[in-house]
Amino acid sequence: MKEFQVKKSDILLLYGGAYAGKELLYCMQALGYKVSAFLDKRAQIIQEIEGIKVYEPEEYKGNPKEALVIITTGNPISVANYLYSLHFEKIIYRTDLFNGKLSDPNFQIGKTYEGLLNGQTFPSHLPLYVPEIMDKRFTDGAFLFEEQEKVTAFVPTDLLFDEEQGEWKHIYVKYRDVFNYFKAFDGNISNVVEAIQLCAKDTEIEKLLGSSYMLSEEERYLYTQDQLNRFHRKLYNGMEWFIQNPISLTLIRGKFLIEKKDLFQIFFLLSKGFVRIPALLPKAHYHDWINEKILHKAVAYAKTHDLPTSYTLLEHPNFYHFPAARDVFGNTRIIRICEYLGKNNLKISGSKIIDIGSYYGFFSRFFARMDAIVSSVEFHREAYEMGVLFNELLHLESIEALCMDGQYLQRKKEFDLALMLTVLYWHMDTPLGIKLIKAVDHMTKKFLLWESGDEPEREKHFIFSHSSFHTYEKICETVGTGKLRELGIFTKQ
Repeated sequence: MKEFQVKKSDILLLYGGAYAGKELLYCMQALGYKVSAFLDKRAQIIQEIEGIKVYEPEEYKGNPKEALVIITTGNPISVANYLYSLHFEKIIYRTDLFNGKLSDPNFQIGKTYEGLLNGQTFPSHLPLYVPEIMDKRFTDGAFLFEEQEKVTAFVPTDLLFDEEQGEWKHIYVKYRDVFNYFKAFDGNISNVVEAIQLCAKDTEIEKLLGSSYMLSEEERYLYTQDQLNRFHRKLYNGMEWFIQNPISLTLIRGKFLIEKKDLFQIFFLLSKGFVRIPALLPKAHYHDWINEKILHKAVAYAKTHDLPTSYTLLEHPNFYHFPAARDVFGNTRIIRICEYLGKNNLKISGSKIIDIGSYYGFFSRFFARMDAIVSSVEFHREAYEMGVLFNELLHLESIEALCMDGQYLQRKKEFDLALMLTVLYWHMDTPLGIKLIKAVDHMTKKFLLWESGDEPEREKHFIFSHSSFHTYEKICETVGTGKLRELGIFTKQ
């Protein structure tokens, strides 16, 4: 294994001119290193960052073998291999995105990146980059073990549903009060009153407590606290008990049906911020979820097209290690949206929904699983094509997926709900932005579910100025890709 030594006189380049690139620039300057240039395929647009020149990698004029490149983007393996093809050898990137699913020595290279962000200088020697011959990014990240025609695996909580009188409801919607009840048990005694009030009004909580339903409100609280203490003691020793005692699931049309006996365990783990939990399912159902035939096409496309980071965790086992910039734990946007839907008794089944700027289609698929009639529109060809493959891979081919063009904006189709999450802020106060919001207004009969960029008040004013939406309700504040954002819903009724 060949190594090199980093010196402060070295030519230092940063790949990626977005937020993470600027963050690392400040860290390097604080450590006393001079960044000579940025590399970015969008160099013609960006041109300069903090007074530092931006070059397209193939246009860089220096000797690539003498330069040290630090990759700051969310698709580092593809970028590293691309730079290696241009004869760069001194390459550093982050590995925390892949949960350790990389081979040595590249994993050791990535640990250096984390150290730089934490104010640590370079180690005395680093290995030269080698192409990722043991890349495990697209291996099955869910499978735990198989026994007697059953598979135990980590399943995304976003796929957990219940059925009531023929209508599919996500557990976040149907059991909203149960979820809040569990979250109230956080060790803060002031939340006891809230928990007891939920106990008194929600029949689902009564069912959850089983034979204890005759207890007083205070006794119910103490009973629940005792049960949660048991689960906490097991969790202190890691996930082993939950893996050996998984919940039971059945795969039906791209979603998993829960068993009510598992609600206590499900909501305990949810209340601790878990977004994937151990589950037991029939081997045949697991194979259907993997969908080997389409999987090969999806993985080949993702590898070939140098796809950027997702903004949500992807819901297929072989994409568990694909980097996600948002919604990786805790109160995700889906949870907050479902809480709003449940609180306001908004019916999704049978509703016509359009997801504008759908990217890889995560939110489109989520609403399709609740039996909505979903259309999705994506601006970028590669993201659109990857989204179509994900829909097929996850058995949700019913979604009408389209690549945005001017003609579609003029279509006469109407929708009950439009989704526009972190889309409009790119085009505010531009002719395209005005055209876009007017088209959304024309197509939408009832609601616009919206997430802002980092100027929510300005964006709300823009929407009201160019549409017939006349009320707005804030759902929550959100954080994503270095921006403080806002999630809310505009209404016409």
